[in-house]
Amino acid sequence: MMKDHFIPGSETWVYEEDASVKGSIGMEKNEIGGLFVLSHYHYKGIGQKLVQIILAQLEDLEVEVFN
Repeated sequence: MMKDHFIPGSETWVYEEDASVKGSIGMEKNEIGGLFVLSHYHYKGIGQKLVQIILAQLEDLEVEVFN
């Protein structure tokens, strides 16, 4: 489903530092479809920075959480 539906229909931003990608956020219209940060970079504010980039561009933001 990711390869066939989500990725072609989304916009993706990446967080890059020292010439390597540390995280990404994928948007489908105004919904966060995926927020990923490499595990050894958790708790460093990367996810928050990615969300802030999106919030600066959209008036209405949706997110669905899965356990």
